[in-house]
Amino acid sequence: MAALFRRSCVVLRNRSCFDWRSQHTKAAVQHERKLGFSFELTEQQKEFQATARKFAKEEIIPVAAEYDKTGEYPVPLIKRAWELGLMNTHIPEICGGLGLGSFDNCLIAEELAYGCTGIQTALEANSLGQMPVIIAGNAQQQKEVFGEND
Repeated sequence: MAALFRRSCVVLRNRSCFDWRSQHTKAAVQHERKLGFSFELTEQQKEFQATARKFAKEEIIPVAAEYDKTGEYPVPLIKRAWELGLMNTHIPEICGGLGLGSFDNCLIAEELAYGCTGIQTALEANSLGQMPVIIAGNAQQQKEVFGEND
């Protein structure tokens, strides 16, 4: 059993899809050499945050109570969030996504959750099954799940 586990780990480490993780988990690019860390958001991060904040204020908050009351799935909001690029932002570029890092995803999730944590959960939950395909799926499986990415 241990030998099988070790072999699986070697296979996963050698997968080229793992390269995306090292590309997108590094700290924000520093524009100049400074001592210590910069806690400033990049311009791109500020744009993501502003877009998610505006979406939460203008589209989630006005309807959140109604969705909570009825228990209806927020399909129109999910479609709109998809159009704005606020969903599945963790999908690597090689699979057709934005390939954002954890911090960028958290910025977006935090703003959406301000509007309604239930709706934010619905927006994020659809991505739960994607990570195994990203990490261990072959090209055909990734094409099937994520579509054409030529």
